[in-house]
Amino acid sequence: MKARNNSKIVFLIMFVFILACASTGKFSSSTKILLNEYHKAKQRAGKTENKITLPEKIVNDYALKIANNDYVAHAFIKLDESLNDDDLLILGATINSKIGDTWIITIPLNKIEELGKIKAIKQIEVNIKSNIK
Repeated sequence: MKARNNSKIVFLIMFVFILACASTGKFSSSTKILLNEYHKAKQRAGKTENKITLPEKIVNDYALKIANNDYVAHAFIKLDESLNDDDLLILGATINSKIGDTWIITIPLNKIEELGKIKAIKQIEVNIKSNIK
């Protein structure tokens, strides 16, 4: 039963990623929402010189973690040409899996926009937490 649920989750994640790839621009709409929330939190923190704190709902919805005093997220990236692993490692990303031209990475939120500047990357989709039971 658990293997069946895991296959449903993988299918759902890949389906959402494929739909996101159909959107225009490198960043999916959900990734744009997350980046917008991150920028708002940075502005609030800048005014008070406190650390960046995202709303709890955003942290939970995107299954964000904290590492090295910054939020990190899992993301799917779709490539349109070959990519050197070092281009991601320089940004502090960890490569979790490579499935053809789709890679799964973990990356600090403050580096996602830089990730979008890499020519070989066609699409970026930050993982949204699944609530399938």
